[in-house]
Amino acid sequence: MNQVEKFFKRNIEEVKPYLKEIIERYGASMLRLIWESEEAIRLMANENPFGPSLLVFETIRNTLTTINRYPEPTCQELKEKISEYTKLEPRNIVVGAGSLELIDRVSRAFISKGDKALISVPTYSPYEKRVKICGGEVVVVEKPDPNLYWDIEEIKEAVSNNVKILFISSPNNPVGNEIREEDLHELLETGKIIVLDEAYYEYSSRTFSHLVNEFENLVVLRTFSKAFGLAGLRIGYALTNEKVSDYLEKAKVDFNIGCLPMKAAVAALEDLEYMEKAVKETLRERGKVLAGLCEIEGLKPYPSKTNFILVKVEGEFFKASEIVDELLADGILVRNYSYKPGLRGEYFRVTIGRKEQNKAFMEKLKEITR
Repeated sequence: MNQVEKFFKRNIEEVKPYLKEIIERYGASMLRLIWESEEAIRLMANENPFGPSLLVFETIRNTLTTINRYPEPTCQELKEKISEYTKLEPRNIVVGAGSLELIDRVSRAFISKGDKALISVPTYSPYEKRVKICGGEVVVVEKPDPNLYWDIEEIKEAVSNNVKILFISSPNNPVGNEIREEDLHELLETGKIIVLDEAYYEYSSRTFSHLVNEFENLVVLRTFSKAFGLAGLRIGYALTNEKVSDYLEKAKVDFNIGCLPMKAAVAALEDLEYMEKAVKETLRERGKVLAGLCEIEGLKPYPSKTNFILVKVEGEFFKASEIVDELLADGILVRNYSYKPGLRGEYFRVTIGRKEQNKAFMEKLKEITR
């Protein structure tokens, strides 16, 4: 009998599937029920609780009659819309199936077996996973307390000859803070590929995309999954110089963007007023939730430039896992970040939802921590 495992790659075997710990804790069937529940208050995935604009829904309905055809392969219409939005040329734009697919593409395009990529933790976990799947190694530099900001000098010291890529999430998930421009300049001057993930740009209104033609080693990632409310359609883009753009296009899977997400993203960019209104409401609610968290003894919320807040649990009488489970029992989903890489202690992360969702969360949280 053949042992198919002998053909498996060790570096892929060692990677943990997405949400493995949560599946092991609650079970796949329970996770599905929770994830798809219409009644659950979803404050765990940093989604836009208001959803996309009505123009997006109308566009999707009008596009349904074309789903028997392959999608337009160059995404030219979408690139032109993104060009208007970002003030960069279409040649600077690479479209992907969410920024996650672009993280994978950048890793495949630049990382060979034995190459290294650097991440500063805590940060977005898929960076490490995609590099390892490509056969690369990950160099980890911790962000020091109390602010969990990048240690630029340590990062520069850790950049060896074999380090090809530095992944920087700004605003950073799960902390919510931004990198300073002078610090980004120092990292760009190392000459390594700097992948700057701006998934939450619309909430912070701060971008470094204007640097892509000055620094040819800069790749800025954006997504339609957050502020534009298209998480379920998987669509995003990269902004970079023309040489890197052309190179990344060679590494893409043909027909990687379906007609529905492509047209939906175009429609979302045609209704920026709706997106901006949703962002404004989220920022207003974020201020209320942050103020409420600051009033609860034993909790330390971190200031955020995003649509979520990271909270450290410093109280002696409750743990983050207990808070997460008690909220879950009431149908309120938040994310446990205790002892994740770079986080030494008890933490949870809460997404900012609609007004009534945030109220339900705060009321239950106060009851738990009373």
